[in-house]
Amino acid sequence: MAQHHTFTLNGGQVLSNVKVQLIFWGAHWQKSPDTSKIEKAARKILSAEYLAGLTQYGVDISGIALDKSVMEPTTPPKLFDDPADVVALVTRLITDGTAAPPDKTLYMVIMPPGIIAASTDLGGQQDDSGRHDSFHYKNTEVHYGWVLSGHPKEKTVPRVTIALSEEVVEAITDPEPPTGWISQVEEGDWEELADVCEGVNAKLSGGTLVRTYYSTAADDCFP
Repeated sequence: MAQHHTFTLNGGQVLSNVKVQLIFWGAHWQKSPDTSKIEKAARKILSAEYLAGLTQYGVDISGIALDKSVMEPTTPPKLFDDPADVVALVTRLITDGTAAPPDKTLYMVIMPPGIIAASTDLGGQQDDSGRHDSFHYKNTEVHYGWVLSGHPKEKTVPRVTIALSEEVVEAITDPEPPTGWISQVEEGDWEELADVCEGVNAKLSGGTLVRTYYSTAADDCFP
């Protein structure tokens, strides 16, 4: 049973009927059998089985779907800079037409195994599993996120699907942090829907592991 939280929409928007585009960064994904497994799991994550709990937050999930993945062959820095390196990659892929147009698209960058984040925003937590945010590109606000795959000796797929599910839920409900659905902890500090269900995972039909997220209606983690 999750601890009770009060979530409010902090003056911003949610992403209804968004298309999610996975960007597999690194040559590793071109030959890995995990790539197709992650794509298959992503379709489950974007299904009503998992996203149904978001309708109470004003999200129309009927058109949310997985777009064609992008295979980016360049190698990400082993200690990449968040957000600069990811923003630069997404900007380049939009500009050269490799990625889908930014309107109504949520880009999720999947890092290869062995990559960690060096972000001052993480307070030195270089094992952080993922992040999401937005940036301005021409006349459009671009929504994106990234997830880590963990150590090369870890099981990649469950690590990615748990992190990906969390970032997708939070990017949809709080796409431009912290203007979306948040629970205020104290001045200047807030939590998003999956944050309050940290460590509480669930298994969807077919076996896809996901991070649960807070349902105000049920006053508990969903699903």
